[in-house]
Amino acid sequence: MTHYLGIISAYGTVAILAWLTALLYPRWLPAAPIRTLDHRWRNAALLLVAFALAYALASFTARGHLLPGDGALASAINLLVILLPVIAYLALQRSRAAILLPQSGIGRSLLVGVAFALCGIAAYFSVRAGRTDMAIPGAPEVVGDALLLTWRSMLRLLVLAAFLALVIDGWSGKAAIAIAAIAIAATQIPSLLSDGFSPEWLGILVAHVALVAGLVSAIVKVRNIVWFWPVLTLLNMLQLYTA
Repeated sequence: MTHYLGIISAYGTVAILAWLTALLYPRWLPAAPIRTLDHRWRNAALLLVAFALAYALASFTARGHLLPGDGALASAINLLVILLPVIAYLALQRSRAAILLPQSGIGRSLLVGVAFALCGIAAYFSVRAGRTDMAIPGAPEVVGDALLLTWRSMLRLLVLAAFLALVIDGWSGKAAIAIAAIAIAATQIPSLLSDGFSPEWLGILVAHVALVAGLVSAIVKVRNIVWFWPVLTLLNMLQLYTA
């Protein structure tokens, strides 16, 4: 449980810092251009088709029908193939706004994200208070894990950004936050209910929903997905090597 609380503290710290930056120092995280969607339902249908095709490709991969093997290179290539429909959808959009990518300040956004991630890691260890078991392999394995997690994080954020940009520009930021919160609740409820209802179960569910809503609202506020890439990568590395 302390590991779980540590992860919540890490991401919660990141969400708070992102919001403070958006309110106090907005130039640190430049926003993606604003666009007007004239055919929002058509774009929504195209994105749903892309998601469906990606799900089908993921099913093929799980059955070993794409590149076989569990190595880092095979996993990276398979993930790219799985997400090709979403990448094709984004290519049709022909706009940085379709992935919440600012026109300038990419490097600054990455540096801010690294700073957020380091603060999140510090929050994690402050909660664990010496109860952390690190399982760090040799340097080659660490480098391989880092590269693979960086690649996975980038591709997964493309999916998140495609969804958020569509809902923000086609409907509203509040709609994007609400859908994300409902989606995370729907995915968590079955696994949590398998252990039976309890106050602890409800607390975990509320924490999940609040955390996702906080992070998504921060991304929506700044209209910039770039800063979240190093955050997701480094905090996933943290979870990989701690218990």
